[in-house]
Amino acid sequence: MKKPAVVTNLSGLREVVKDGETGFVVEKQNSKAIAEKLILLASSTELRRKMGEAARRRVEENFGLDRMIDEFAELFNK
Repeated sequence: MKKPAVVTNLSGLREVVKDGETGFVVEKQNSKAIAEKLILLASSTELRRKMGEAARRRVEENFGLDRMIDEFAELFNK
């Protein structure tokens, strides 16, 4: 969707969101940090666009259907 994300520092989320590149990763239960990053994104159209495009590329390159199929095929061929 080409949208940056603000997520908490959990393993599955860290795999998808690259801090400062495709969004922001903050410590869990740190509402102040979450609010600061959301305000930062809300205040900068260019930052949202840049991070959103990077997020889309990251998902397509690392989590796309073709890659999932290849990884499942590799798993079943072992």
